[in-house]
Amino acid sequence: MHMDWDDLRFLLAVAKSGTLSAAAKELKVEHTTVSRRLKRLETTLARPLFVVDSAGYRLTAFGEEAARRAAAMDDHARSIAETPRGDERFAGPIRLTTARALASGYLLPRLLEFAKAHPGIELTLLADARVLSLARREADIAVRLGRPEDSDLIGSRVADIEYAYFCSPAIAERVLDGAPFAFVDYEIGNDGREAGWIAQRHPGARFALRSNNQLLQADAVRDGVGVGLLPKYLARDLVRLPWTPTPPKHEIWVMTRRDLTDVPSVRLLLDALGRWFRTDREVF
Repeated sequence: MHMDWDDLRFLLAVAKSGTLSAAAKELKVEHTTVSRRLKRLETTLARPLFVVDSAGYRLTAFGEEAARRAAAMDDHARSIAETPRGDERFAGPIRLTTARALASGYLLPRLLEFAKAHPGIELTLLADARVLSLARREADIAVRLGRPEDSDLIGSRVADIEYAYFCSPAIAERVLDGAPFAFVDYEIGNDGREAGWIAQRHPGARFALRSNNQLLQADAVRDGVGVGLLPKYLARDLVRLPWTPTPPKHEIWVMTRRDLTDVPSVRLLLDALGRWFRTDREVF
């Protein structure tokens, strides 16, 4: 078997995007080139890598195993390319993914300082409602809520997010005295564990604002719109109300792929993230 290792790049690109055109755009070639290289690889391996249907290109069972091994090869090649030289030890791209509220409400100023201190590192912050996959190489480091289920990832629990009822100082006295007020809550249909908590425990409650964005909820509470069930780290300038029960805490985990733990720049950011969260445990 004489396999062109470069053909594996085309396998990975199509596996990631699901279409020839998207893979061609990523690889900066024509889609016909992608198709030709895939067919050559399948001929060499004597087995199909993809099933093509109306949804695009889906990996066969053999294709999934081939893509997994090809990704590991690509990771090793990347680690060779990123081997540091002297003062270039901390350099190269890092893609970090996390929830929007955690990115804006806590991580952003720390990451900006990190970027200034290490100009050789090209940091991309992916603050997304969608959970990006480290295994599919959509990101290098993830800061996630909840214990990871993927055993191929390396991670550590760095903090716990506590939820409580908060309101602005301007309305706190009236709320505590029993005056009428409204709630700020999640949009109806949100599948988070906090969504629906207020409605279930405060039947007949009035809602002034609903949003799928915790930052917007916190801003509304800050402006005196009503009482919100917020993560503690977003409510440091608000008044905490002594109401119970509140939702269970969210575990915060910092994770990466096993093959990246020895990349100096990735290790540097992992250590920084762990240090920030552990130092600020009380914030959460």
